[in-house]
Amino acid sequence: MMKRSFYREKKTIIFAVVLFLILLMLIPLFYPFTPPVRATGNININVTLTEDTSPNITFYSPSAPVSDVEGATRTFSIAINQPVNVRWLINGTVVQTNTNVTEASYTNSSAAIGTWNVSAFVNNTNGTDMQKWIWHVEAPSPCFIATAAYGTPLHEDIDVLRDFRDKYLLTNPIGRAFVKIYYSTSPPVADAIRANEGLRMAVREGLVKPLVYITRVLQD
Repeated sequence: MMKRSFYREKKTIIFAVVLFLILLMLIPLFYPFTPPVRATGNININVTLTEDTSPNITFYSPSAPVSDVEGATRTFSIAINQPVNVRWLINGTVVQTNTNVTEASYTNSSAAIGTWNVSAFVNNTNGTDMQKWIWHVEAPSPCFIATAAYGTPLHEDIDVLRDFRDKYLLTNPIGRAFVKIYYSTSPPVADAIRANEGLRMAVREGLVKPLVYITRVLQD
């Protein structure tokens, strides 16, 4: 019986091996192998690059935003990479034009209180470009530098300077010219003073207080 069982197991193994080999031979019939096709010849890819010929504002001045006081003179300038026509606009209204230029500027010599949108619009047959500024114009302070030095516009020394301005400077042409120049040039100086405590003290003790003393003497 054991011998007969051994032969049965042997036949089963042989059958399984033969069946496995037959399946291996049949696989290509159901899943034929297709070798990869290698491309031959040259492939041409055409890329067309279009050069941008539109005008471009390459420089502008001043940096935005812009701050001034009433009556100040302010100049806006641009430079362009090719000849263009320029239109200057304030709040959408054309205030000046330039024809066939690569540099242009607009000057406003009587700044009015308010917030103004200043635009330089350039164009030619190649296209357009635009530069915009936000221009803030405020009422004159009694004294930019003194206010920055004291940290407040309410100090009594500033009242002395303001009274002297109103009584003696704004009542004659030379005084008005001086005040206009002062209002145009002092804001950036005041900003620097305001940002430095040591500089505030030096200006307050070394400039403003002596100036207030002299002003009081002149008014007596």
